[in-house]
Parts: sequence; C-alpha cells; structure tokens
Amino acid sequence: MNSQIELPADLAAFVEERIQRFSEEAPEQRRWLAPYVSQHRGLPLYLGWTGTLALRATGELIQWSTEDEWPGAREFDDVTSVQLALVEGAKLYPELVPLVPERPANARTCEHCDGTGRPNGLPVSGFENIICRCAGLGWLPAGA
Repeated sequence: MNSQIELPADLAAFVEERIQRFSEEAPEQRRWLAPYVSQHRGLPLYLGWTGTLALRATGELIQWSTEDEWPGAREFDDVTSVQLALVEGAKLYPELVPLVPERPANARTCEHCDGTGRPNGLPVSGFENIICRCAGLGWLPAGA
C-alpha cells in the first residue's frame, strides 16, 4: 500500500465537496474538526485517540494530531491504518464503499472477530467503537 489511492473523478469531487462543506454538513459531535479539515484539506475518515486519519480529494491519505503531538499533516501508508480509514470512512460516507478493499481469495477469516469486524468477547453494549485488528474487514491477508 502507499499513501495515495486512485480516486475516480466523481469520488474526488465528492471528497472535495465534503471538505468544503464540512463545517455545515458534519454531525454536531464532529464539527470541532472543522479547523483541521480546513487547514489540512482532508476529509476525516477515522478519529483515533489523539489523531485523525483523512482523505484528500487528490487521493492522498493523511493524518494529523488533535493533541499537538506533531505539527501539520503526515502521510500514512501502513496497511492496517489504510484499511481502517477506508472501512470507517465508508460507514460515514457510503459513496466511499468502492474504496474498501475486497477480500482476496486467499484471505482467511479473522480469528479475533470470527469475521464480524468486532473483537470476540466484548459485551453487546458499551464497546461499539472497539474495532478488531483486522480493521473491521473480518478477514486477514494470507500470511498476516
């Protein structure tokens, strides 16, 4: 994987429009991210404990710190972060579903979630935001 994904023109336009309209369209609980979105020109796909994974209209995958751990935005390209950002982003923006990786024929069902994307053994309620190490896909690549 790399820090750039190919976005078809229609998805690039969709991402750019969401970035431009973020401060008015985002759910109330996410609007605090508007200054970051404006500054870094990225659509937030996943909010971590201290940082955000985002997608630019160019297809560049970036992250920024929401706790001033580092200045500016950085690219990210580790497979798990990319998959996590795309899976979670598609939940927020169904138009992004085509970007979610398809399960390869040689992938195995994730033994940590039995294919659900949610770690085994968690109570039914109160832990909805916990995502499995498979990034919520329910599968792991062969050899992982």
